[in-house]
Amino acid sequence: MGTIVAVIAIANILGVIVLWTRDKSVLYALLSLSILALFVITTYRDLTPEWKDYQREYLKLMIEKETDPVRRRDLGKFDIKIRQIWNRELGVADRCTSCHLGVDNPLMKGAPQPFRFHPEAHVLESGTIIHDFNKIGCVICHRGQGLATTKTDAHAHHIPHWETPMLPVGKMGMTQAACVQCHEELRKKGADLEGAEMALDAIGFANGDNPLKLECVSCHTINGVGEVVAPELSNFGESSEHEFEGTHNMKYVVGEKDKYEWTLQHFLDPKKISPADPAHGVEETIMPNFEMDKEAAHKMVVWMYSMKESNVPVKYRYRPKEEDKKRGKLQSEIAGMYTPEEYAALSDGEKIFLKYNCWVCHSVRGKGGKLAPDLTNVGSRRKEDWMLKHFTEPRSVSQKTFMPKFNFTEQQMEELVVYLKSITPTPAAPAEVKK
Repeated sequence: MGTIVAVIAIANILGVIVLWTRDKSVLYALLSLSILALFVITTYRDLTPEWKDYQREYLKLMIEKETDPVRRRDLGKFDIKIRQIWNRELGVADRCTSCHLGVDNPLMKGAPQPFRFHPEAHVLESGTIIHDFNKIGCVICHRGQGLATTKTDAHAHHIPHWETPMLPVGKMGMTQAACVQCHEELRKKGADLEGAEMALDAIGFANGDNPLKLECVSCHTINGVGEVVAPELSNFGESSEHEFEGTHNMKYVVGEKDKYEWTLQHFLDPKKISPADPAHGVEETIMPNFEMDKEAAHKMVVWMYSMKESNVPVKYRYRPKEEDKKRGKLQSEIAGMYTPEEYAALSDGEKIFLKYNCWVCHSVRGKGGKLAPDLTNVGSRRKEDWMLKHFTEPRSVSQKTFMPKFNFTEQQMEELVVYLKSITPTPAAPAEVKK
């Protein structure tokens, strides 16, 4: 269809060039015929949209699969029309079921798309119906352009600036990235939700259940929690393909150079995807390689796509009742390193070390993070002046450090130096004397 319109446009341009000074009556006739042709094309497209073809095909499938004679007879009343779901409270308006007609029809199990039954979201393994498509629509989980009536426009992959393109098609479990919009409890440790197993595995990995025992918030900030050593991830899932490609280097991505592949391959080999780029002042990523396989990396991508602000009204959010939990008041208790009694006996310098989360990156006597140097013997390796300068301007004494500036007071720095100089390995227990 586009080719025909292009031919008509070229013919009109050539007609104006050739006939304007020779015979305007022929030119006007050409223009009139072009207008008529465009009117016919537009009318034909309006009368024969692809969604009508899908509905006719669906009707044929239903007639083949339906064995009840009464129901087969009633299929003769099947209306060929746009089907729209409108939920003002949710802000949902989508016409996906104009083509995906079998989402809630068990007869369409195993049918080809777009007619396939959708048990994964509609009915859980326990048999509980939790998602009524007639009320919430499809775009709330799958995203995309709900008001569109063509496949390409509805999926919105080709629209660079569309804020919510459909989640990557053909990638198993990607819709679990949308679960967090209504099930906020998934972000908490110990959460459980049937149908969101991939997202839960990824959240567990992000919370420290990984070979390096590191939490993502050790470097990244997520929803106001975490550090600022690495990019904030709170709104990762909101960026469009165009926005993402404009802020990320796709040069080292193998295969399809899009947001999904960049994220997946960054988990598999961070330094390969984000190497140093001196020409643009970009340093090599500090993210460690977790040596994860492709399945684990894919789960992490699902989790990353879930990073977006939820605009789902409170009444649609699931909030399980939680038992009252005792919350520790001290940072040391959160770290799990000291009891309150032990904490009270610590020096001022060690309390500052704990308060500012230095242990997240540094380890002391085997406790703490592994992103930065072990500080057990730092007092014997570094002079006091060096340490003070490292607190005020870290990169002036360690060019490649990713340690942020904490704006310590002079007294705090002095207390920290005293503490760091006091750190020595735990003395070994005396050997037992043989008699």
